[in-house]
Amino acid sequence: MPEITYLKTPKSWPRAATPCTLVPRWAGEFRSHADWVNFATHRLTGVRGSGGEVVKAICVDAFGRRCNIGADFRRAEQEGAFPIRYFWECKPAKAEECGAA
Repeated sequence: MPEITYLKTPKSWPRAATPCTLVPRWAGEFRSHADWVNFATHRLTGVRGSGGEVVKAICVDAFGRRCNIGADFRRAEQEGAFPIRYFWECKPAKAEECGAA
């Protein structure tokens, strides 16, 4: 069995990110699987980043699980995990915590 080599961070790299609690800026929600089927294409498209790139929404079910593909939304329906909320950006929970004071 080959020896496992771990990634070593060079000393010249910047320090690790300072911990900061972020909360989603919720943009909306799907109340049911049918709501997602009928309106996802309209609600989850057309958002662009500062460089003009397409930004994908982050969808989270009522149990806190990411929903990325149709099977995730089907599972949420079967397990009673709707509504599924979505967002594109986060904000600091406390401005002073993230150095934005």
